[in-house]
Amino acid sequence: MSERRFSWETAVLNAFTATPETVSSKIDIANRAIAERLNDRQPPDACETSVLMYALDALETLGALRQLADTTSK
Repeated sequence: MSERRFSWETAVLNAFTATPETVSSKIDIANRAIAERLNDRQPPDACETSVLMYALDALETLGALRQLADTTSK
């Protein structure tokens, strides 16, 4: 796997590779890592900000799909 450019990337990737049992907690961890970066004393540049927003959208979609899977499996 390639080297990570941003410190929060690993948390996001972990959410997308998590097992169904751990995906919710991994999404929470990734969201916290992104929030921490957005509130950092040295703000992200335009490129990183764009990638952060994309990652947040992707995590939101992953969470919605997880909830859908939970409701359809019951």
